[in-house]
Amino acid sequence: MMMSSVLSRSTRITAPLSALFAAMLSISAYAATEVYVTPNVGGTTTVIEQHSDGSVSTISASPSGITMRDGMPYSVTTINTTPRYSIRQGATTAMTLPAPVTVAPTVVAAPAVTVTPDTTVMTPVTTVAPPVITTAPAVTTVSIDTLQLQPTFSTPNVVNANTKIMKILKNSDGRDVAVPANHIAPGDVIEYRTTYTNTSAQPISNVNATVALPSNVQLVSLNSPLPTLATTGNGYQTIQQMGNTTVIQENYSGLRWDLANVTTDAPQTVVIRAKVQ
Repeated sequence: MMMSSVLSRSTRITAPLSALFAAMLSISAYAATEVYVTPNVGGTTTVIEQHSDGSVSTISASPSGITMRDGMPYSVTTINTTPRYSIRQGATTAMTLPAPVTVAPTVVAAPAVTVTPDTTVMTPVTTVAPPVITTAPAVTTVSIDTLQLQPTFSTPNVVNANTKIMKILKNSDGRDVAVPANHIAPGDVIEYRTTYTNTSAQPISNVNATVALPSNVQLVSLNSPLPTLATTGNGYQTIQQMGNTTVIQENYSGLRWDLANVTTDAPQTVVIRAKVQ
């Protein structure tokens, strides 16, 4: 970029400058000097001018232009850097100064970087083992069909038998409670409640009811208003009943009752308690 500065009065410059300023003196006697400045390629060049009265003027040139303080005339001129300028009078070049001196750039050391060690305390991750799910063993149930009693009669179609199976539990007071036997497992205690009813219009005689006990039950007790006979497989014998309820010690396989005392209007109920194996 070319910038021009028109000097409004004659320029008077004395030694110790070179022939450049002498040429300017000879030209300024006739007309104001027109200065064309070819800017330095890089950076800024500063010219300090000292006046005859002792004051100082400053001219700074950069690639983008020239700035001046206090202007001319000058009595002493000093230059603190070597610029590359061409100064012309009209179309005539007065002088071309030498190329600038290359000055090594000042290396500014990077500030020391203090590395602070990371003092963050890493909390160890605790791995929680998944809960162990324990599957309760399957409860073995006993089919009620295998526990049924099927009485057979010495004379058919005279007496009717109706049997209910109950399950015996303990209440909070420790007393036995009979509930419907919907689910039965080994170790449970059950009761057979069989009611015998005379379905004929006449008294009966010589009619016996016999039941085979299931193989998966063991007789515990007997409560019968009728005389009871039992067998282990070698014939029937009468059980000695003590009161209404008799505790059974033998492992009987079958029971028999004489139904001669069963009247039409007086059904008889026999209760057998057994433990499921």
